[in-house]
Amino acid sequence: GKLADQSIQSANLIVNLIANMNTRIEQAVNVMDKNTQRAENGKNLATKATITFGEIFDSLHATLTQIGLIANSAQEMSKSNADVTDAIEAIAAISEETTASTEEVTATTEEQNAAIQQVNALAENLSQIADNLNQSVAFFRL
Repeated sequence: GKLADQSIQSANLIVNLIANMNTRIEQAVNVMDKNTQRAENGKNLATKATITFGEIFDSLHATLTQIGLIANSAQEMSKSNADVTDAIEAIAAISEETTASTEEVTATTEEQNAAIQQVNALAENLSQIADNLNQSVAFFRL
């Protein structure tokens, strides 16, 4: 009897406990599998983020290199502009010298024209004096 019934009940209780433990172990394994999958997903995301940040860094590096090249070009253009400005200033100085020389030539030409006019006036006076002398000589020959 009674002992056998209790043994059966105890055995059934132990079987139920083992079944419950198996269920809980399966649930724990499922949770661990899900957590492992989540960890794997997190690892993949971290790897992708690392790759993306590497690409961003490379892009920034290339951009900085381009900015450096642009800055060098700007400096070269600035130097070229300074050279052009110097050349323009030199041309302006030569133009001023040419203008001054032209003004001097013009003044000299005007002085020569005035001297030629004086020589012409003297020549006319000499011509009149010669005519007067010829008339006087003709008057005395008569």
